[in-house]
Amino acid sequence: MSSARARQRQLDELVEVLASSTCRGLVLTGEAGIGKTHLAAALLDRFATSGRPVKRLGALGSDSMPLDALSRVVSPHEAYSGLTPTVSLKRLLEHDSDTAVFMIDDADRLDGVSVETLVEVAVAGLAQLIVTIRTGAPVPTSIERALTNGALARVEVRPLGPTDTAMVAEGVAGCRLSASATAAVHRLTKGNPLYVRELLLAAIEEGALRLDRDVATLDRLPAASERLTDLLEHRLASLTPHERGVLDRIALVGDVGHDEIMRFAGADTLESLERRGLLRSVLDGRRLRFELAHPLHAEIVRSTESSMRSRCVRSEHAEHIRSYGMRRGGDQLRLAAWSLEGIGAVDASVLWEGARMAAAGSDLALAQRLAQAAFDAEPSVLAAQLLGARQLAAGDFEAMKDLFSRWEALVVTPVERATFEEIYTQAWYWRGFDASMIDRLLDGLDGWPDPTSRSQAQSAAAALLVSSGRIDEAVALASELGDLPPGPTAVLTGMTLGHGWRSQGMPIAAEASVAATLELYRSISVDAYLLSAVALAGLQIQSLADAGRFAEIDEIVATRSQSWHDLGDTSNLALANLAIGYSWLLRGDDVRARELAVAAVAGFERNRHPGMRRWALILHALANAEAGHVDDAERELTQLAAQRDHPAQLFATSLARARAWVAVHQGRVAESVGLLVDAATTAISFGNVAGAIDCLHDLTRHGRFSDAAAVLATIDAEAIARLEGEFHAARIAHTQAAAAGDVAGLGRCMRRFDALSMSHLAAACADAAALLSSSNREAQRWLGESAQRRRLGASRLDSVLATGGLTRREREVIVLAAQGRTSREIANELGISLRTVETHLSNAYPKLQVDGRAGLIALAALGSA
Repeated sequence: MSSARARQRQLDELVEVLASSTCRGLVLTGEAGIGKTHLAAALLDRFATSGRPVKRLGALGSDSMPLDALSRVVSPHEAYSGLTPTVSLKRLLEHDSDTAVFMIDDADRLDGVSVETLVEVAVAGLAQLIVTIRTGAPVPTSIERALTNGALARVEVRPLGPTDTAMVAEGVAGCRLSASATAAVHRLTKGNPLYVRELLLAAIEEGALRLDRDVATLDRLPAASERLTDLLEHRLASLTPHERGVLDRIALVGDVGHDEIMRFAGADTLESLERRGLLRSVLDGRRLRFELAHPLHAEIVRSTESSMRSRCVRSEHAEHIRSYGMRRGGDQLRLAAWSLEGIGAVDASVLWEGARMAAAGSDLALAQRLAQAAFDAEPSVLAAQLLGARQLAAGDFEAMKDLFSRWEALVVTPVERATFEEIYTQAWYWRGFDASMIDRLLDGLDGWPDPTSRSQAQSAAAALLVSSGRIDEAVALASELGDLPPGPTAVLTGMTLGHGWRSQGMPIAAEASVAATLELYRSISVDAYLLSAVALAGLQIQSLADAGRFAEIDEIVATRSQSWHDLGDTSNLALANLAIGYSWLLRGDDVRARELAVAAVAGFERNRHPGMRRWALILHALANAEAGHVDDAERELTQLAAQRDHPAQLFATSLARARAWVAVHQGRVAESVGLLVDAATTAISFGNVAGAIDCLHDLTRHGRFSDAAAVLATIDAEAIARLEGEFHAARIAHTQAAAAGDVAGLGRCMRRFDALSMSHLAAACADAAALLSSSNREAQRWLGESAQRRRLGASRLDSVLATGGLTRREREVIVLAAQGRTSREIANELGISLRTVETHLSNAYPKLQVDGRAGLIALAALGSA
């Protein structure tokens, strides 16, 4: 649901509450900046539009001045005429035909007489009240009494959810934000609209937002900016020096247990801070701990506090932990991290354990620093293994090369050797572009002295084989391993089989394998260091997409995506974006596919992962090429051609398809046929049946029916018999019907793609039927079927545009955006700046009650349903 729709629904609910004969007003409560005043003002505007008399009140000065707020309603002559304020106000309101509505902002700051008067008038039925009170502020006695007897209703204003937070942030930024940026903003602000706005404005002022092809990434947190420090000072202005000191200490040392906090804060102080929404107590198992209520507060304090003060506070806290023992789970991590700042020395075992805990908590940069410190302090195989895994994940290849020589000298047992070989070959294959690493593993298989180490090396070899596109070899090698005990080798093997079976055209078996592997992964420790649950979920999404089970993909994304962002692992998040983008491309939504491909490219760039960055660029090129954005596709293809080739060739058929689509759009049909036939032939030779079907189906979509049928005939009958899922079956049926000139069969295929929610492929079936029709009339009917599936629902969109209150320029921008045009393309066509386009879109989305581009496309697509 869009932010505009959520606000509209909330306003409707509040109006319904006020319509009750017994309700004389609402009291909106919530933390500072949560949006109480905006909501109350919108409600007041709603009543003003309906013709009711309204008045907004707030403190003009000191709350000790009687009738301060009412001076804007009752004249001084009436106020001091000898009548009570209530009687004066009642006489004034009795002349109104409609019940007046008063908005009282920050009721705790109004003078008591004004509040008492307004409540009495409301209870008497002459007015209704809309009151806002900040969480933790004292509630005036008259309002508390009215809440108790039911005359006023209390409504808690909740923080924004992730989607609405993203909408507010993008509205402030004037452009789309990357998935990692929106996740960081929501995590830091916890959905507080004021904090979202101030954080984005600070990022803009400090140059912390980096724009890349219409998508902005938050490069760093501008916590020390003047804007954010002023925000914090204003929020904490009413605190005593002691209360402020308590918050600063917790910000500097992190959450603290009950016994620890009682050393420097009394119960009254803790109660006061918690009541004001600044401190939060959490029951963690059997232990009570305290933390700052807002992560942004902690970030600002840590960024602005002097290094001397920080060291003093942390040194004192570290001494306390050492004196009483590391009793809480995070104590080792805390001491290890502080030791990097020179705050006390710790054993190598504490550094190593801290590195493992940091990795488990997805603080990957800290994990790498701690692992390096542990290895430097006491070189060991375990420390090297952890450090190597972190360097590999960060793409720090030069550091890895230095580590390998020192690590190899420590290796003693076969299992230690196998772990070394696994990370060594992964590093040189992925970061060193070295395809010979596969042969290094394969040639050494017979030399392993025990089954455990051989299985680990064999699993690593199979994983590299599948990423290189040698599918049949990879599946055969992984299948030989049989049932493995729970552990990293079993996880890696399960993922390899998932990739292999999916490429062989068995997405259902692949998804089952990955689902089982995910369950296994969750049951073991974080030592499954070369993979993550996010990467496994990405493969699960790809498998479900090939099976045509898109509803399950939507469920996975809806329930897990926020946790993926929260992990902060940009490389694995990029893999997830790549998989989700692929699923949208299959559904014909090139806009979302391109956006996610851009996010994936950025993620792989940050982690210096050239092979997978290449995969993301290929997806971006293919999405542009299929959509007919030839210039954009050529730009990506030129970039790919200029790069050093990589042995990870799993997406080689997708690259050939992108080139073929560009060739078709440019009229070079023979070239496109050659590209697709060659790619399909190569894919078949390596067992990549799904990739071959992708290519032959593109030939069918391009009208090259006999060429597509010829490629299909080269696929082994046994491989065809193994195919799973309606998607593969429908594409083969489409090719066969088109090659046979079977118009009725093409109609059946069209309906099969309709059932899969692939209207663009259903339209392709109708196009082929029109081409093969025996009469003009029949051809026109099929072209009508095609147009119905291809059109963006113009009649539905036009009706909404006509009543949406858009300006002329907003309408022009929205129509082009609904056609799938990028912001840059719209800017070029209309002759306006990119920022202006984004501004028009941000202004138009709430008017149309849609949630960004995706919501606009969905609205437009309603007409073709």
